[in-house]
Amino acid sequence: MSLATLPVSPLLPAGSQAADQLLAQWEAWLHDIVDPRWRPGEWNADHLLFTGDVNNPRTIVRLCEINECDVATDLSRFCTGCSRELRLSGLTSADFEKSFVPQRNRRFDTIEICIVPKCARYNSTRGLCQAHYQGWHKASVIRGLHSDLPTWVGSQRAYEALPECVVRGCGRAGTNRHPGLCMIHVNQWGESRKVSGVAADDKAALAKWLEHAPPYMSVKMFSLAPLAPLARLEMLYALQQRDARGQNLPPRAVKTTVRLLADLPSIAFGGDAVPDPRSLKGARESSFLTELQWTLASAIDDFRGVDPTRKLTWDMRVVSQLIPSLGVADGSPLFNHGGVDFSLVHQAWLREVVMHWARTTGSQRRDLRENLKAAVMASKALNLRPGGGIDPSALQYADVDAVVEGFKTARRPNGELYRPKTQNRYMGRFFELLEFGRREGVPESLSPRFVRHSHHKIKEVEENEDEIGKSLPDVVIRQLDQNMHTAGEIFSYGRQYPREAIKALFRTAYVIMRDTGRRTGEIAGLSLNCLEFDQGKYQLIWDNTKAGRLRRRLPVYSETVDVIKAWKEVRAGLDLPMRSSNALFPAIGEVHDHILPGYLSDGLREWVDLIPALDSDELGPDGMPLPFDRKRIFPYAFRHTFCQRHADAGIPQHVLQELMDHDDPKTTGAYYRVSHKMKREAMDVVRKHSMDRFGNAAPMSSAIEYDMGSVAVQYGNCKEPSNVKAGGHACPIRYQCSGCPSFHPDPSHLPSIEDHVRALKTNLELAQAMGVADYTITGLEGEIGDYRGVIEKMKAKLERMTDQERAEIEEASRVLRRLRAGSDSSRHVTLGMPGFGPPEQDS
Repeated sequence: MSLATLPVSPLLPAGSQAADQLLAQWEAWLHDIVDPRWRPGEWNADHLLFTGDVNNPRTIVRLCEINECDVATDLSRFCTGCSRELRLSGLTSADFEKSFVPQRNRRFDTIEICIVPKCARYNSTRGLCQAHYQGWHKASVIRGLHSDLPTWVGSQRAYEALPECVVRGCGRAGTNRHPGLCMIHVNQWGESRKVSGVAADDKAALAKWLEHAPPYMSVKMFSLAPLAPLARLEMLYALQQRDARGQNLPPRAVKTTVRLLADLPSIAFGGDAVPDPRSLKGARESSFLTELQWTLASAIDDFRGVDPTRKLTWDMRVVSQLIPSLGVADGSPLFNHGGVDFSLVHQAWLREVVMHWARTTGSQRRDLRENLKAAVMASKALNLRPGGGIDPSALQYADVDAVVEGFKTARRPNGELYRPKTQNRYMGRFFELLEFGRREGVPESLSPRFVRHSHHKIKEVEENEDEIGKSLPDVVIRQLDQNMHTAGEIFSYGRQYPREAIKALFRTAYVIMRDTGRRTGEIAGLSLNCLEFDQGKYQLIWDNTKAGRLRRRLPVYSETVDVIKAWKEVRAGLDLPMRSSNALFPAIGEVHDHILPGYLSDGLREWVDLIPALDSDELGPDGMPLPFDRKRIFPYAFRHTFCQRHADAGIPQHVLQELMDHDDPKTTGAYYRVSHKMKREAMDVVRKHSMDRFGNAAPMSSAIEYDMGSVAVQYGNCKEPSNVKAGGHACPIRYQCSGCPSFHPDPSHLPSIEDHVRALKTNLELAQAMGVADYTITGLEGEIGDYRGVIEKMKAKLERMTDQERAEIEEASRVLRRLRAGSDSSRHVTLGMPGFGPPEQDS
């Protein structure tokens, strides 16, 4: 392919003058950008050769860890030769490293002189140059003269140095067979001639071949000679941009990529001629080629003057460099994968509002995605309106109604409706965007009728957290334990890790999930030294990254410790990426510091699906266990299971809060159900502090009486027989509890009573303003006074208690209030209180 036939752009005919002019401008732009002084000491611009410095931490190359070996390697501990000897030896890595002494006839990282005194030629074999080795071979093997090598060497005459190989950067001596080429390049030139069919004395063909011939290279080297001149510039630009982003340079991956792109006049405009990175075998090579293409595509935008924030689809790796707030936590733009597609918003005016907000407000990436999602929901609703919402000046009040209805009916990707709370969140974001657009004048002609009104609400339904059922039954945990040997059996995680190591990794991750209840990201980010031995017991050291609390400590079982230690032994024998040297669970390559949380989730899912049978604790009509819903087994379910297990063991909530590392006890309360045992214990505490309607002590004899001899009304317990029998729906005095002798509140009802008093005071003020009958005013005042008396006596009694007694009552009260909040709606009693003021509108 020539530059004239290069597929430059769909807008430019191939081989056109405009295409050639564009390429010339592109090449000139690169010349101005590329730094000729890049990587001094490693990059030789004259020879187009890079030789990695083993002491440069930015170059992925190092010396073999065998003491007597000076051969370079990249990420492996040992070079190829020593690794082969290790496999043959049957020794452990540690024993092999201590005892092995390499013996090589050739050394490719260094060039040495022939051992014949005063011989100026480079050694080839056994320390001899090619001419002397041939003489030794002829004397010792062909003629049968078995004198020792040192004696023979001393009898030989020295040879003058041959001219160096003319291949750029080679540095080896030429040969008598072909002056100007070393033996390696003599053979390579011969192979090339066979393929091309040119004659051995074709000087023009030789000169063309020399232009792209690389020297012999070790693992720490690469040459750009095989590339076309423009492609060399493009590769240099990409490598320098990689340096600017703080990434390490992998010589082996560059060398492989250069070989694949050797026939392309241009990489950036190579089109389909550039190999698909997914077709490459090596993960490092595939990653490097992917990044190379992205870097050059971004450079073309810069070259053409395209503003990345004006494109309909944002490449977050590029945009986050212009808008730093959209970047990821570690600052590397390459970790900011994915794009943001604004074309999903069909109305141009609304799309510009979202894009202008993203460009100007310093928004976070999560907020951008949330706002865009809200705009897409509104856009879909407007699409169904006459005119499709295209003209912002023509929007009416009815369009707002349609948008609100669109949020009410919005569905998740799996087809389920969003929860009302989520619908409200997205709707709020959309109307905030509208207000932002009005302030900024984007668009200029947005209709004043297209605005939110007070009744544009979505009624939120309070969910019963007790019924979520995220914790896993013990019977399911036992079955998972029985099948733990199959964890990671089919999951693909890194080609460099053996299957048994992958299985050990996922077994360990499962045990930590099961026994510690930590979040998936917290488990993935555990350090190699995550166990701390203190006062005869082990603790897990982990980071609560969600709350920003680092190096937290959690007591762990001895079984968990044993599993982690066993995994660390397996891990010690693996060839790990340098970035994962301090991670308990290593990453696949050099992009991340540790395993990604998504891999743990995917590995768990594949393992659970692999288990032949998984029974629940529920029996079917035939008396056999019903299958357990495997969708309920996901990493976060183990966090709920951990909390539920400790709650069932009677651990107080303030201790559970500490174990879960929550700021708010209400958050902890949502993670477990109240068991019958906890319910009885809570009732047994508060029954002793039950009062009558005057605030006098009226303790109940037992928890059974508390539960069965009364019915829960909104502000206490009711013992009136007919009302108890009717389940709280047959009060003879219309639920005016404060004046009833059957009313028995306790400390668990205190917040509800206080809220009710505040509501009664509001009703009283309204009643007085309306001029209602005196008996109504008197009734309200008396009810408020009775409730206040109960509150004052209850608080005074609590003040006289010790801190421990008060803490027990508060804990028991939280349990009982949680039970009431999650109880069946038939147990809720709506008190028939008079209402004053305007009726509430349905939302």
